[in-house]
Amino acid sequence: MNSHLPITKLDAIGGLPRGLTVTLVADLADINIYTRASNNPRATQVLIAVGLVVAALKITDTPYRTYFEDEI
Repeated sequence: MNSHLPITKLDAIGGLPRGLTVTLVADLADINIYTRASNNPRATQVLIAVGLVVAALKITDTPYRTYFEDEI
């Protein structure tokens, strides 16, 4: 583990990179929400996914920089 990255609650996920895991879960959730909304254009998939990722980062106190570095 890189010493410059803080340890967060997302470290417990393991396997896939944390950022990728959060992104995939958000994408699956937004597809489900969009489908349940009968493909209503107000249920914009990108907006839902971004909102879910931001919420996950806020809840776990993970800085965006850490999330972004994990993605690359």
